[in-house]
Amino acid sequence: KAVYIWEYANGILKRQDTDGVEIVHQISEGFDRNEMFLTHMRHFLTRLQSPDLNAVCDINACISALQVALSGHKSSRKGRRIPINSYHR
Repeated sequence: KAVYIWEYANGILKRQDTDGVEIVHQISEGFDRNEMFLTHMRHFLTRLQSPDLNAVCDINACISALQVALSGHKSSRKGRRIPINSYHR
């Protein structure tokens, strides 16, 4: 089993297991979180006017992303590891 560690301050996601630690993702220099939010908001508002426009992701991907976020939040709050699959539909 592996543990994923998100270092918010420097935008690095690390994977740690019995073999050691590796960086699996790093936010590129110049990344603007607000621009990502605005892009998604523009797409959402456009879909209200044009319902035939494809969604950015399907509902199952959204649920999975929410499970990851909730597990990370709970892990931080409790100070221990929380399995991602601990949240069920």
